Amino acid sequence: MYSLFLVEDEALELEMLEQHIPWAEMDFAVVGSARNGRRAWEQIQELLPDVVLTDVRMPIMDGLRLAAMIRERFEGMKVVFLSGHDEFAYVKSAIQSGAAGYLLKPVDTRELSEVMAKVKEEVERAKLMSRAGRLWEDAQWEIAVLGRDEPARAQAVAELVNMHPAYGDSLFVSGIIVLDQRGEERPPEHEPFRHFLRDTLEACGAEGMAAGVGPGEWLVAVRADGAADDDGLWRRIMEQAESVWGCTATVGLCGRKLALAEAPAMLQEARKAIGERFYLGSGRIYRALSSACPRAEGSWEEPLASFLALIRPDRLKEAIAQADSHFDRMAQCRIPRDALVSRLTAALRELREELAKYEDWKTREAPRADEWESAVSRAGTLEDIKRHAAELLGEADEFLAEKQKDRQERIVREVVAILETEYMKALSVEYLAGRVYFSPNYLRWLFKEKKGCTVHEYLTRVRMNKALELLSDRALRIKDVASRVGYDNTSYFCSIFSRTVGVTPNEYRNKYL
Repeated sequence: MYSLFLVEDEALELEMLEQHIPWAEMDFAVVGSARNGRRAWEQIQELLPDVVLTDVRMPIMDGLRLAAMIRERFEGMKVVFLSGHDEFAYVKSAIQSGAAGYLLKPVDTRELSEVMAKVKEEVERAKLMSRAGRLWEDAQWEIAVLGRDEPARAQAVAELVNMHPAYGDSLFVSGIIVLDQRGEERPPEHEPFRHFLRDTLEACGAEGMAAGVGPGEWLVAVRADGAADDDGLWRRIMEQAESVWGCTATVGLCGRKLALAEAPAMLQEARKAIGERFYLGSGRIYRALSSACPRAEGSWEEPLASFLALIRPDRLKEAIAQADSHFDRMAQCRIPRDALVSRLTAALRELREELAKYEDWKTREAPRADEWESAVSRAGTLEDIKRHAAELLGEADEFLAEKQKDRQERIVREVVAILETEYMKALSVEYLAGRVYFSPNYLRWLFKEKKGCTVHEYLTRVRMNKALELLSDRALRIKDVASRVGYDNTSYFCSIFSRTVGVTPNEYRNKYL
């Protein structure tokens, strides 16, 4: 569908045009309307319709003046005139104003359809020519920025000035636009995004060019005027990139207005500005030579070394807890990206090698062994690197916690087995700790944590249960029962039995057996 804007000062005529003409059958969609040329011009600059159908005679600003302004500002936009005056003077004025068609009132639908069919062809031709011109301009601009030698760059600038003479005396505002890659998604293809940039510049009324200067990176130069002197243009590009492409865009602006011949300097300064993105994050506008980016005194070596020292199996929780403070310090000290990536990668690889001693870690990690390294190498910001590292550290810590939990439960089961099979012996916590290679204090804590009672309480429970079984054999004396469940002192056994069961051994035998 082609977009159409209607301009008619008579309310009834405008309503008829909007609601009673089968525009959709002609492949047109009405995107707006106005009742005078001035109001129409305000909306046309925002809506950028393909075609404007306008009355010739109107108050405030007539159609001829409106057409002249459209022709001066929007080369590819087509104008069709409506008039109730079948006079040669108006026809001649309309043709001189660049009209693509001329219709008399009242509008004949068949005639309108024929005119609009021709207008569609002109719109398509204009779009093709515009795209071809843009492609040529941007190709010359790319040579001016990235050309290997001075003669090639100078020739490219000369070609641009030859096509746009005003460029020769103009200064340009320039900046690098960088798109953040999301997950495994690839950034937009070069050509579609270049066209998007040019369309956005045109929509903002800015004259400029865009050159690809790296994967997902474009250097845009715009003639320095009201459309480029503030952040509005660049924020519009960022907003449109998010809306149309689903990408977060960051802008690094050259700190000076420069001539086209200084294109390499534009790129160099814009790269310095966009470098702050690594430390301070995406989705912002950075300026070269800006003092808005505070830096800490001192070396980045100390916070990096302190963090790397924590990347050990026994200190992972510390590493996770302290990551924010260490990375904040690295950002303030402007740690070089390559140094951080290489040394962090080496430390994380050593951690993985330690974890690989566990067979189930190797099985768990095998399908994605190098994913995190790839993620770190692609990360565009320090925050991204921290996030990827934190994911691996968190997973490793969780894995080790599970292994520790499994080991603790196994140790407690071993101790329980000893208590239930060797209850008749003189068992102490020190003895049990030696059997499982733990410290006595740690074993006391662990057993209470897992079983809800002390080792001594559990042993007593085992001995009393065994004593209850032995008391059913009346051939055994109380002294014999006490001895068989680990008590040399019969009186002490009876005291423990009475406190645990609620009756003495003899009372239990006489009452329940």
